[in-house]
Parts: sequence; structure tokens; C-alpha cells
Amino acid sequence: MTDLTAERIRKVAAEAQLAEMELAKARHEYVGVADVASAWSEVLSAVRGRLLSMPTTLATIVANENEVARCQAIIETYDSLLVSFYSATKISLIQRLPESEKRSHTSSTVTRMFS
Repeated sequence: MTDLTAERIRKVAAEAQLAEMELAKARHEYVGVADVASAWSEVLSAVRGRLLSMPTTLATIVANENEVARCQAIIETYDSLLVSFYSATKISLIQRLPESEKRSHTSSTVTRMFS
């Protein structure tokens, strides 16, 4: 096989890969790395903020409690609220997707990505 033939084979293979990527984009099976990174950054930043506020928030709530069970119930409630906040943040990010991507990703790629 000549060098020219090998180069042509590589070119055809690269063109086929590009065509497959474009088809995946058209089918909404593709999510850009920058989009994923940006979305995760927003989610993690919001969750981090809530986690960092937990000690102060919970300390003021449980300071006057005398029963361990009551303190535990308060903390578990706050934990449930944090999980709800995370879920709402995830839904908010999905809702900001373009309509064409929202339809195909809400029950597939993006949902799995944030679960």
C-alpha cells in the first residue's frame, strides 16, 4: 500500500467519524463537554454553598434542643431539604436547555448525567 493510499484511507475514516458525530448531534445523542462542565459547575457551586451554610444554620436551630432524637430529626429534615434543593437545581439546568435538546435529554443523557 502506498503512502497516498494510506492517507486517503485515514481521510475517509476521519470524514466518516465526523459524519457520525454530526448525526449524533442531530439525533440529540451528543452533549458538549463544555456544556456538561458548565452545568456541573453550577450544580456543585450551589450544593457547596448549601453545605457550607449547614453548620451555622443547624447550630442555631439545635442549640436549644435537649433531646438527641429531636436534634437528629432536625438534621434529617435539613438533609431532605438539601436533597430537594439539589433536585430543583438539576431540573432548572435541564429547563435551560434549548427546546430541541430538552425533549430528548430530559429522560436520557442529561438526566442520567445529573442523577
